[in-house]
Amino acid sequence: MKSGFAIALALSLATTSHAGVTYVDATLANTDNASGGGDATWADGDDGTTGGTVADGSATNDGLWRFRSAQGNGGIWEATSGSAVAEDCAEIAVSVAVPNELYNVYVFYYPVTTSGDFPIRAGFSPSPNTNPIFDRAGAKGTAGQDAATLSFDVAPPSGGESRTLLYGLIGQVEVTDGSLEVFIDDFPASSTGTSNDRTWFAGIGYEVGTPPPAPDPPDQIEGTLISIDPDAAWTWYTDERAIIDFPRLIAGGVRGKDWFGSVGDIVGTQFDLTTGQRTPFLLGPPPIKEPSNIGSGDTAEDKDDHNTAAFIRLPDGHYVSAWSSHSENNEIHIRRSTNPGDATAWDPEQIYERSVADGASEPNDVTYHNLIYLSAEGTGQGRLYNFFRNDLADSWDRWFIYSDDLGVTWNWGGRHTGQDDPEIRPYPKYATNGVDTIWWISSEDNSGQNIWSGYIKDGGNHKMDGSIVDADIFDNSASPVGSYTSVMMSGDLDDGTSMEELWPRDLEYDAAGNLAGTWRANGNGSSTDLRQFYGHWDPVGGTWIVNRLCFTGDFSVTLQQDGSTPHRGTPLSAINPKNANVCFFSANADPATGAPLVSQADGRRNFEIFRAETSDSGATWQYTQITRDSSCHNFRVSVVPWDEDNTCVMWMRGYYDRWFFNANNNGWDCALVAWLDRPSESSAPLLHYTDADLTNTTLADGSPLTTYTTSSSSAGADDNQWHLRTNPSLGNNGTIFTANESVPYAEDCPVLKTTVPGVAPGTYDVFACFWSLSNDDFDLMAGLTEDSLAFFQRKSSQHAPASEFDTTVLDSESSRRLYRGYVGRVTLPAAGSVEVFVDQFANDADTNSRTWYDGIALQQVGSDDDDSDSDGQADSDEVVAGTDAFDGGDFFAIDTFSEPDGGPVDLDLSGKAGRIYQLWRSTDLITWTPVGPATDPLAADGPVSLSDPSPPAVRAFYRASVSLP
Repeated sequence: MKSGFAIALALSLATTSHAGVTYVDATLANTDNASGGGDATWADGDDGTTGGTVADGSATNDGLWRFRSAQGNGGIWEATSGSAVAEDCAEIAVSVAVPNELYNVYVFYYPVTTSGDFPIRAGFSPSPNTNPIFDRAGAKGTAGQDAATLSFDVAPPSGGESRTLLYGLIGQVEVTDGSLEVFIDDFPASSTGTSNDRTWFAGIGYEVGTPPPAPDPPDQIEGTLISIDPDAAWTWYTDERAIIDFPRLIAGGVRGKDWFGSVGDIVGTQFDLTTGQRTPFLLGPPPIKEPSNIGSGDTAEDKDDHNTAAFIRLPDGHYVSAWSSHSENNEIHIRRSTNPGDATAWDPEQIYERSVADGASEPNDVTYHNLIYLSAEGTGQGRLYNFFRNDLADSWDRWFIYSDDLGVTWNWGGRHTGQDDPEIRPYPKYATNGVDTIWWISSEDNSGQNIWSGYIKDGGNHKMDGSIVDADIFDNSASPVGSYTSVMMSGDLDDGTSMEELWPRDLEYDAAGNLAGTWRANGNGSSTDLRQFYGHWDPVGGTWIVNRLCFTGDFSVTLQQDGSTPHRGTPLSAINPKNANVCFFSANADPATGAPLVSQADGRRNFEIFRAETSDSGATWQYTQITRDSSCHNFRVSVVPWDEDNTCVMWMRGYYDRWFFNANNNGWDCALVAWLDRPSESSAPLLHYTDADLTNTTLADGSPLTTYTTSSSSAGADDNQWHLRTNPSLGNNGTIFTANESVPYAEDCPVLKTTVPGVAPGTYDVFACFWSLSNDDFDLMAGLTEDSLAFFQRKSSQHAPASEFDTTVLDSESSRRLYRGYVGRVTLPAAGSVEVFVDQFANDADTNSRTWYDGIALQQVGSDDDDSDSDGQADSDEVVAGTDAFDGGDFFAIDTFSEPDGGPVDLDLSGKAGRIYQLWRSTDLITWTPVGPATDPLAADGPVSLSDPSPPAVRAFYRASVSLP
């Protein structure tokens, strides 16, 4: 996929060094006391040079090493021998002159072949107890390997010793002073030791090493993370929580802070998929509880994520939304959009009150809403259903109301489930063909028992084989869900493990007519072994084909940001409504094996988002990780219905304590985010970064930014002004705009405008780059217009590693990391500028509400281009490269390269006017580093030479990139 301004061609050049390990025998000349005490640290052995009065060098327990020239191949160093089983010799060190380089380093030693441990400590630390232990068979440390299996550049001497020489890999060390030093010690003294606990040290070895792969940067996304709502949560038994009426994405949630309204507000966002513009809207305040439901010290407002609104688009283009409290009153709130195709304005709220007149035994409380439209029913305009839960004194079943005039008026409907037990609460998920059928799967209870299925058609509720269980759903009686078709039973085995506590997660009927569902199960009923299952309905065989979708992980170890409070946000699975062979889910374990998944961001078991695809009804899966090494949790995933070509996945990202707020519970701290897969688009492989400074950043009206103060190292004052900090270690180019850094953290600074000039024609995704702590949030607001600023924090953004940019970018310093928040999309029909408006958030009074704004990143976006001249490069890439998209012989390529022995690596290519060229190097094809500075834009077409004057001794890979200024 194309990414930004640059096109990169990879060229692998292998540079080689040593053929193998260089062995260095430990001798009296290169081995000394680690503290520099010289020969006084060892005693005479049988070397014949100082008397040789002790045959084996072990007669006394004197804590001294002995050099035995008659043993090994040229001599060995011995400790803890003979009767000296409690000996503890001083640490010694071997020093070897070597070129400055990264080395793999080995220790070589002898054991008795069939008995004893012969342990040895060896490492790079002068503190012996910190170095690794090696021995013969692994009883006291790492078992040694036969030295004969190594490839040597300089091999150990041969002959003179019947014992097998072993080696242990100590590790890697970077030599910077021309001397490789290895510290050696015997095993710690033991009064119960044996004569075979002795140490026979022979020598060391080294070879040029390959640097280990750099750890993955934190908060990585496979693609682009888009913040839809920076402060919202949703439940998952209300559907659809988000819909797409292209180009509009409409998503709902419940507020968790007072920053953008009030905690508990029922809210939504209309997001333009073509421009990235966000328009938030308020559906209603928190529902009010019945007086009898207000607990001691509690508020009358129901601040609960179960109050999430459901949305649907109707044939007339209007939207309908429905929500209620979480079983705190009997009111169903319904609103219809004022205009077709616009979710930002709504008609006055209707309230449908469930009452005794509807056949209820008493006025009762409601929750969960599922809006489903069937075009073949009703009185000419189709029928709109709303399935919801009623909390009666004698049941917690699913009932419904309906509208035959596209949501203008509503009628009492009937009953879907009939458990007739106040302790049993079925949890169904619904799917429809939009014409005449509603399918469902459900558990029997909220504790999660068995999974059952059926469908509603022609006013009746059927088993999956078509037999009728409930002939009239419009009366107030119904059968238990256990009367229908079984899907999976509690106690069913998965690889020998009993699966219990089954809860539905999703059900979809896709464009090809496939019906599939997912649900959660606990291995042996334990939250430490969560798994997700996938069921595909086989209409020919008349049965559900059930397979494991994934291991989900361990729910008991998930933590909130403080590192101690449990995170209780539910990991879900979701099916692509247009392609039931594709699922998304969150997990904190390897989905295929169940092995723990630990984030490198904070060392915790954070939930990550995965994509899974099957071609055999779930028997096998191909997994793709979407989020990686997150610094918070990704959970409650949902796939928003779109079309057969494009996919929109949404989830909650942040932390979750409880589903409600009160005096004792903190609710949630989450953003609703989206991930888009648009196969018809391609993005440049690299982003182009523009640092914000006083030459390109002004006040919003374009007037010069003259009200700033400058501070090189300390936080700016609380003066409602931006502060330009010029410390070389802070931000890119040693400058950064900061605000809200001092008590009381309530500054209100003016809006800024950063202008990126000289942008070539095309379409670009725009990102605002800012810094945040690795374990807490800084704030930033940014937008393409001054009146459409979006709010960003770490959890609603993604890390911006240097490898993603076409220029050198600082991406981390101290405990802070560079993040990029998705601002929106712009299209320039001709070369011009991109303007981004930036502000700090003035309503977040805590110590980490600072704003550290650094710059703007652009990523060019195009269609999945035709290759008009069939030269293997897309037309839009050739526009960037300056080559002719209609001439198959004119394309960006490396013309020649050379690699003289011990000399530089040189690459030559044909340059184009106005283009910038950069050479890149990698040792692992993952992390790429620029070699030298990029060229200046060429004044005219002509040859370009790129060179690496100091290639590494190990193999390396090179690529050249071309970009526009």
